[in-house]
Amino acid sequence: MSASIQGKKTNWARVFFIISFIILPTINFLIFYVYVNFDGILMAFYRYDTQLNKQWGFENFTMFFDDLLHQSNGIRLAFINTFKTFLIQLVIFPWGIVVSYFLYKKIPLYKEFRILFFLPSIINGIITVIVYKNFVSVEGPIARLVQNMLDLQEVPDLLGDPRFANTFVWIHMLWLSFPGDMIIWGGSFARIPDGVIESARIDGVNWVTELVKIILPMIWPTFALKAIMLISAVFGSSGAVFLLTNGDYDTMTFSAWQYIQIRNNANNPNSVVYNYVSAIGILVTLVSMVLVVLGKWAENKLFKDVDY
Repeated sequence: MSASIQGKKTNWARVFFIISFIILPTINFLIFYVYVNFDGILMAFYRYDTQLNKQWGFENFTMFFDDLLHQSNGIRLAFINTFKTFLIQLVIFPWGIVVSYFLYKKIPLYKEFRILFFLPSIINGIITVIVYKNFVSVEGPIARLVQNMLDLQEVPDLLGDPRFANTFVWIHMLWLSFPGDMIIWGGSFARIPDGVIESARIDGVNWVTELVKIILPMIWPTFALKAIMLISAVFGSSGAVFLLTNGDYDTMTFSAWQYIQIRNNANNPNSVVYNYVSAIGILVTLVSMVLVVLGKWAENKLFKDVDY
């Protein structure tokens, strides 16, 4: 009898011990993830009238499509710039593999190139933006170079002129695109057995064939994961638009547009902007899910996983 009671006490002590560890993370998850996201979904289906009464319906969705068709409030331009940025990221994606591959092959000065590519990611993002803005400013060398190349009468403000602003936002994105991928691809290349590379070298395989037909299939799981992550973030393609131009001069992207809309209405919690952005968020999420499913299906058709 006493052993049975002692067993029950031990079980309750164990349960209490486990609950004491998981209670706070669970409450945090329920409040700041489940509740916030559920409330955000509901917000898309109502708006407040002049009497601050909730009016349920699909008006937020209708408003979005009207704005998209009639180019209202800059949302159409934001999507266009976002898709352009995404296309540039698609081009950068394989190029990052190529650059990492040549560093992996230890080309001359490969250590110096590795430091050169990786150094900007070590420095604080705001500092790199300030350095870049000074470099392309009217007083900087790049603006005068552009003036001479295009035979302009005045030195252009490359981040303050709609003719050049988007281009130099994208150049900044290209400048900072390699460091993170270099680490991932370098680690993936390092896992490839040396015997495979040596065998290919003995067979007279050149670098291009080695990369396309040997290395790429062997790192396919990493490649597929990175590609899916890139596709899923299509509507988040932005670069440093907010820090460089604040979305002005025709550089607005979707993520910057969302932030600015919420920031401008931060002191008005009953503004319809919150409901409007929530509706757009649902539509964007659905489209992203479809793109990810299609992308995953296409990747599975192209290659199969390689175990080694």
